[in-house]
Amino acid sequence: MRRRAMMAGLAVALTAVLPGAPADAQEAPPAANRIGISGDIEAGLTLSPGGRSPLTGPPLTDRANVPLFNQALLTIEKPPDPSPRVITAGFHLQLLFGSDARYTRLTGQFADATVDRAAFDVVEAQLRLRLPVARGIDVRIGSYVSPVGYEVLAAPDNIFYSHSYIFSFGVPTKHAGLLTTTHLRGGFDIYAGIDAGVNASIERDDNGAAAFIVGFGYARDALSLVALSHIGPELPRGAPGVRPNRDLRYVNDVFLTWQISKRLMLVSELNYVRDDGLRAEAGGFAQYAVYTLGPRLSIAGRAELWRDDKGVFVARFPGVNDALNAQLGLASSAQLVGAATYLSLTAGLSWRPWKRGGAAGVRLRPELRYDRALAGRPFDEGRGQDQWTLAADIVLPFRLR
Repeated sequence: MRRRAMMAGLAVALTAVLPGAPADAQEAPPAANRIGISGDIEAGLTLSPGGRSPLTGPPLTDRANVPLFNQALLTIEKPPDPSPRVITAGFHLQLLFGSDARYTRLTGQFADATVDRAAFDVVEAQLRLRLPVARGIDVRIGSYVSPVGYEVLAAPDNIFYSHSYIFSFGVPTKHAGLLTTTHLRGGFDIYAGIDAGVNASIERDDNGAAAFIVGFGYARDALSLVALSHIGPELPRGAPGVRPNRDLRYVNDVFLTWQISKRLMLVSELNYVRDDGLRAEAGGFAQYAVYTLGPRLSIAGRAELWRDDKGVFVARFPGVNDALNAQLGLASSAQLVGAATYLSLTAGLSWRPWKRGGAAGVRLRPELRYDRALAGRPFDEGRGQDQWTLAADIVLPFRLR
């Protein structure tokens, strides 16, 4: 009984292993009448004095003192023609191999496609439609990265190598279903969608009920705002003491981006999660600041405060399939770390060593991070209140056509 209760709690931790609302793409999408092929390759290293793998905190960088091949991400796409008068169609396919895929797979998918610490995943496979209604309605049908949250999966579109607690445990990674974005006058967008749930596939949902996305976006001049909620039951069948198809989880996230000047950008994110079945809440706030020193160098900071009030959201995943199995309520070696309030401070650089040629997009991102538990002892296998990490990654984006 205790093991099943733990698996039910660990399922909640899967609320977030990866993204969020997409940041501005590194390069413009291909023309509507052409197929574009692009992607990125990312590898990194996280050093932690005396740290034991897996580290407590963001799962994508949880292996201490060993190099990680995080992702080889390939995108093949043909966007629909944004014609205002006719319905147009396109597609978007995104494939991933690397250690990041341990946490990006939908339930029941590619559990056997693993090599050591790496796995394979079809991140996105979707039909895209453009409907000539209002100022256009964009429709996605299939599997897609969740629009909820600021940080994203694609390495070139993030500020830091390591991720926030919000990204890792407070918002979904992916969905399978239908998502619409209706563009209105004045820079407003309306989001609405239906899907199988948080990181759940249609063919093997962890329960039998649908979930919904609703919210809005606004972008004008130097300001942009995205406010979204994802609502639906998320606990697996057989979880003790809950109604898996009726007890709802509410995932709410708002982020505001303010380009104060050509050099300074601020991003503020507010996150709140409640699960009625587990009678648990989590959430917090993250503040980002990015200052551009020149065309090839910027400095950035992130301060985050995030609370897991019952200790059912933040977990450690020693095995390559632990996150996948925990969400389905299957046996795994995943470990909850207990109730805690996390303070995380990160400072880093983004440096493009080369100015011209094919290597111009290569990026190096060193960072220094300090995590402290204001309540609880989640670090060092339950013995520590804080954790220092020094990390860096290299990102090599590419475009084939």
